[in-house]
Amino acid sequence: MDHSSAERHRRHYIVMLARSYLAYGTPSHRIETQLASAAKALDIHADFLLIPNTIFACFYDPNERRQASMHVIKVVGRLSLAAVEDAWSIYQDVNSSRITAEVGAERLKDIEDREEAQKKRYRCVIAFLCGFAVTPLAFDGSFADALVGGACAAGSVLIAEYFAARNVLVEKLFEVFVAFFISFIARFLYSQWDHRFCYSAVASGGIVLILPGFTVMCASLELSHKKMLTGSIKLVYAIFFALILAFVQTSGSDLYLKFNSNAVAARAKMIQSITETNYLSGTLVANGTLNIANLTLGFTQALDPDRSYPEWKYKGTGCYRDPGWIWVFQKPTLGYFFLIVPAFAFFLTLWNGMPIKFKWRNTEHVIMMILLACGSYTANLVGTTYLTGSIGSSLGAFVVSFLGSIYTRLRKDITPFVLMTPGILLLVPTGLTAVGGLSKNYTGEDDQFSTVLNTGFAMVELSIGIIVGLSLASLLANLDEVWRSAVGRSKTEKVAIAF
Repeated sequence: MDHSSAERHRRHYIVMLARSYLAYGTPSHRIETQLASAAKALDIHADFLLIPNTIFACFYDPNERRQASMHVIKVVGRLSLAAVEDAWSIYQDVNSSRITAEVGAERLKDIEDREEAQKKRYRCVIAFLCGFAVTPLAFDGSFADALVGGACAAGSVLIAEYFAARNVLVEKLFEVFVAFFISFIARFLYSQWDHRFCYSAVASGGIVLILPGFTVMCASLELSHKKMLTGSIKLVYAIFFALILAFVQTSGSDLYLKFNSNAVAARAKMIQSITETNYLSGTLVANGTLNIANLTLGFTQALDPDRSYPEWKYKGTGCYRDPGWIWVFQKPTLGYFFLIVPAFAFFLTLWNGMPIKFKWRNTEHVIMMILLACGSYTANLVGTTYLTGSIGSSLGAFVVSFLGSIYTRLRKDITPFVLMTPGILLLVPTGLTAVGGLSKNYTGEDDQFSTVLNTGFAMVELSIGIIVGLSLASLLANLDEVWRSAVGRSKTEKVAIAF
């Protein structure tokens, strides 16, 4: 093979590697570094620039800059943990000269063909299981709420896979339509069955898979590593996307209330009864010489969102549960959470493209993902229970990142990103609930719009908490490298990072 043909194969491999990184959700704060490392290992002179969903790759001869060639790789992909792990393994093999660049490009093409052949109906089943598990876990739902939430999640994936992918207009409005329709269904069930179905649980559980959890995670990673351009863009997008979802869900609820005048009248009567002013007449007598005449006192009771009102079967935040209802409409007991948490973590790994293979290496990785996700949930629960919601998300991110970093330093056969992703993604629905939630009951127009704004603030608070947790874990997990760098004994150019 002549020199020009060999260089063409090496350049093609680098372009395929960049395309794989964008298509399968490789952490974007590492993409430029890894592409530069791959080019250096293959003796290719290249510069790379990353913006969201696009990589600019410029190949050149240092002696003749005018003959540089520019490649623009633009891919809008979705997270696939198995493909990320396989692409990373190929990157390692090519860099260490175990395989050639031509063979690496062929293997990357095989991964692309494999990902396109995934069965869509399996994704609908996994979506149902994710919605079923997360509804009681993060949104205080009952078994009945979980069934409806899982069905709504599966329906949203069905629309995305079979309709949105074939029509540009449906693809652009997919999330808006799904959030609106699920909120409409949730309000209908809440109003028609004597409030046995919880509106906030069904409405939130049904859209859990379209929440910008992966975007929040990538933005947090990039901002923690000073990637201001891409990190800030993604964080702003995640905040506005959460605001849009919250506003659309309140609009779906309002539309149903416009059609059901009885529900509107019952809600107005409830609010009037709870917040009515009571007048008491009497005489106030002082113990001293002060003489006070007869007077009338008025007392107005404010609506407490954390209090249950049994006479109206209402609770502003969370779900009201009447003790007389059957078990399917009750919140699961604490013992069930020991099953629900690892189950949801397992379903998250499947949803994000980590297949189950009957090999110990794959099984071990999946088990570690589940254990780290359980540790993340436990730390988040402790933080939100005894401290605040933002500290809970910081503790969850710290635990999963620190333990994952230690494990991957002992075992070199998996990337930290793949191992820790389910644990970070689990923080998004549980963390949003802890700092305010997505969908909840409101009492009027002012409260309606404050609920929407609170969702945006909750997303900001959650993102900051994750950034702090990841940064602290990265520092502590690599404290030995930090010390060696400080005293000038480190053999590496830069300190290793958690992700």
